[in-house]
Amino acid sequence: MHKLFLLALFLASCIASIFIAPSANAISNNIVISQVQIGDVSHSRLIEFFNNSNGPVDVTDWCVYHSSATNKTENKLGCFTNLDQTRHQILSANSYMLFGTEQFDMDVDFPIYKGLGGIDGGHVYIKDSNKIEVDRLGWGSAEKAEGNLPALLSPTNTNNVLERKQDELGNYIDTDDNLSDFFNSTLRTEYLIGSISEITDICSNISGIQVLVPDGYYIETLNNCLLIPVDICSNLDGIQTALPPGYEFNGDSNCQPDICINIDGLQLILPDNYIKDVGGNCIPDFKPLKITELLPNPIGSDGGNEFIEIYNPNSIDVNLNLYILDVGINYENSYNFPIDSYINSGQYLKFTNDDIKFTLLNSSSRVRVRGVDGTMIDETPVYINPDPGISWAFINSLWQYTNQPTMGGVNLSSVIEQVEVIKLKSTLVTCKDGQYRSEETNRCRNIATEVIGLVPCAEGQERNPATNRCRSVSAVLAISDLKPCDVGQERNSETNRCRNVASMPKVDYKPEQVNENSTNNILYWSVAIIGLVAVGYGLWEWRSELLRFLRRLLKHGK
Repeated sequence: MHKLFLLALFLASCIASIFIAPSANAISNNIVISQVQIGDVSHSRLIEFFNNSNGPVDVTDWCVYHSSATNKTENKLGCFTNLDQTRHQILSANSYMLFGTEQFDMDVDFPIYKGLGGIDGGHVYIKDSNKIEVDRLGWGSAEKAEGNLPALLSPTNTNNVLERKQDELGNYIDTDDNLSDFFNSTLRTEYLIGSISEITDICSNISGIQVLVPDGYYIETLNNCLLIPVDICSNLDGIQTALPPGYEFNGDSNCQPDICINIDGLQLILPDNYIKDVGGNCIPDFKPLKITELLPNPIGSDGGNEFIEIYNPNSIDVNLNLYILDVGINYENSYNFPIDSYINSGQYLKFTNDDIKFTLLNSSSRVRVRGVDGTMIDETPVYINPDPGISWAFINSLWQYTNQPTMGGVNLSSVIEQVEVIKLKSTLVTCKDGQYRSEETNRCRNIATEVIGLVPCAEGQERNPATNRCRSVSAVLAISDLKPCDVGQERNSETNRCRNVASMPKVDYKPEQVNENSTNNILYWSVAIIGLVAVGYGLWEWRSELLRFLRRLLKHGK
């Protein structure tokens, strides 16, 4: 496959070379020597040139030369020069110019007075204003002729001429080979002259020939053409070719004074958050701002839920373009506020971590706001391990945690969770008769079920009605065997221990006994009835246990 590719590339190169190779009848696109008559001073001599291009050629300062066959001697036959350097000699397109001696019976464009040597050998050539050779003809034994050497064409006699060949369209052939391009011929009966015209370049400082003043230029002294000055500030008096100091373009070809010369761009009005100093410079005027709340650990996803809240205590709106937000224990990360962010007067404005790509660590961090020049505006204390949903907020002039994040509003203190518990209990339905509410579950439970489900007490024990726990019967009966307390003491009903009776104060008079009929008989009877009912309910509720207890006593009695 590689060999086929190389073969195809070789064939393509060969085919391309066939079509790209220069033709034997190539046509020159510049001035060529069209005819030469060689002779000494006693015979006429001529050199004819032809503009083989389709446009005029400036031949100013071009010169025609003759040199010997060995090229050791060189004669300048004539030049198209101008003394004032403003006039130019122009040869029209597809036209002739003729150099000739006085023996030539026809008019010429430029006379020559020197011979061209003999027919045995020599050169004729022409150079442009930069001394670069444009065309050359060598004959006989010439050593510097174009093309094949040394067999060069020579005229048969001094009356003959060497003439350049033409193609079928009448164009002169120039292959840079004198032997191929010329042949022996005779003088024509007519020669064309007068195709050289002289024009004046009115702008000597601009390259090329300017016969008319170019658009946007005017002529100064010494034939210099200068650009007409353009007034770049049409709204100012006079012509302003350059921007005056302290001015800027406003986009309508008008120049306006820049009120802030130290800030890039045109400042027609004082920018937000700036004031002017005595030197005309605009300097930042930072307004106080207050960081009021942070939510580092939102419930659920952090994306778009972490936020930083800022309050504007000023009576005017504040543009945040000149403020920087720093985040971190050591303010490691800095952020710009969104472009053209404003915080209105008295507004609490929140920025989430979607608005600004900051991160508030759940463990510990802090935040500050500063000016672009480093001016400190406000900063927060360090927060430490806030619970999910708990914000770090500035409330009542103190930084504290709150379970009521506000995000863009006035901060609120935490709600006490006990309030929620009380509210829950207040909504519970009252238990039915024969039920009580469990302290652990807040559910209603049957009293009878609780008693029936108890495990029977062991022999020698009874159930304590206050706690439903079993206790020793002998411990209860032993209370009656306690030693009586000493004089001045009494038994503590809770511990059954003796304790001293507090001494009563003595008085100087004997107390009188007052007999008063009791008016509390109804109260006594009520208490007695309630007591009997309670005893009866207790006997009924504890009937099973009492029956078992009596059986055990009877059994032991037998």
